[in-house]
Amino acid sequence: MPEGNICCYLEAGAAGRDRAWLIEAVAFALFLVLAGILIAITGRNWAALALGLGVILLGKNLVRHLNGLRVRRISLVAGGGALVAGLAGLASPDLPLLAIFLAVTGIALLGSALLESTRHR
Repeated sequence: MPEGNICCYLEAGAAGRDRAWLIEAVAFALFLVLAGILIAITGRNWAALALGLGVILLGKNLVRHLNGLRVRRISLVAGGGALVAGLAGLASPDLPLLAIFLAVTGIALLGSALLESTRHR
């Protein structure tokens, strides 16, 4: 189990950490498979990639919840945003919703990290 993986050591007990690590690893592997397939088959269909990422992130949180693990708020928000951006991108490909989503998600992650670092001082 990776030492620096934040999601792993937030869970109580060794069994919780192992389940959390497995869920995160499977979700990341599914994302890589999805990205490879979509890029190979459809070219650069970023809307479909965002849609798939949203489904994976929301599904990951569902599995965490069903296993009694804490739901990760940032991946819940990112999953919902990716799902909306993907659906909007498929419906209206001229709007740069995916770019906006990525920028807003990055800003939210940065803000969250900065808040956490000041809270632990």
